[in-house]
Amino acid sequence: MGLDFLQHFQAKIKRTLMSDQLTPQGSAPLTATEIQARVNVYRNQLGSVFSRMQAEYLQTLLERCWGLAMRSGVLPPAPEELMQASRISFNFLNPMAASQKLEWVTSAQELMLNVGQMATIDQTVLDNLNLDAMVQIMADGLNVPKEAIRTSDEIAELRQLKQEQQQAMQQQQQQAVMSEVG
Repeated sequence: MGLDFLQHFQAKIKRTLMSDQLTPQGSAPLTATEIQARVNVYRNQLGSVFSRMQAEYLQTLLERCWGLAMRSGVLPPAPEELMQASRISFNFLNPMAASQKLEWVTSAQELMLNVGQMATIDQTVLDNLNLDAMVQIMADGLNVPKEAIRTSDEIAELRQLKQEQQQAMQQQQQQAVMSEVG
């Protein structure tokens, strides 16, 4: 009787923790595609639970600890910009968060592929995309070091320089045409 109760209790725990959903099915070696499909299923099953835990528990806990540490003087004074913020947000670095970011990369790539196909029919569809933001999302999702991606100011400077160079070339071409005509 005690053994039945113990097995029933263990099965109930497994169902609650969804570990019965995560056990491999079958014993044949899996292909890379099958493994990727299973990882996606697991991510979908656990993602909402994990995201909710981050939003409702960990974020609140960290905000509380931050406030206590700041008020007690354990931490040195924060920069003025941080103190003026209405709310502090934390980014969690863990395998599930990285997996969710990779899903953004995949979604962005699929969108670009589909929009690229539509653009062969109508170029104006490209106006819907913010390609600079897409690059930032992909770089973040792929964990590219921040130093490898230009900042907004650097991009603006580079584009301004390119525009000035293009204008200078156009002026040179116009002067060359004028000298040939004259």
